[in-house]
Amino acid sequence: MCRTELLKLCLYYKDEKECPYPKNDARQNFWFYEKAWVHMELNASNLIERYQKRYIESIFYEKTKDNVPIRLKALLYNRYCHFVDFQGVGFLEYYRRYINGIS
Repeated sequence: MCRTELLKLCLYYKDEKECPYPKNDARQNFWFYEKAWVHMELNASNLIERYQKRYIESIFYEKTKDNVPIRLKALLYNRYCHFVDFQGVGFLEYYRRYINGIS
């Protein structure tokens, strides 16, 4: 996929150089993760493949069927597990906040 197509799939990142969201706003994290996802996809990072494999094996894979690209969801899941809860407890609420733009 090209950069333009990837950006169309982002809810927060629109190719800005700096994040438009204020500090302590959850959308700032979502913006950053989407930016990272776009760069990972453009650079064909194999890291995102590992994230996707773990996400598919999780209980959340079947619970988040929508139009968000699986590899973007996998990155969100990975970051949630890394920073909040290793087993992903609470991920569905976090993901709903991502979809709904709740800070």
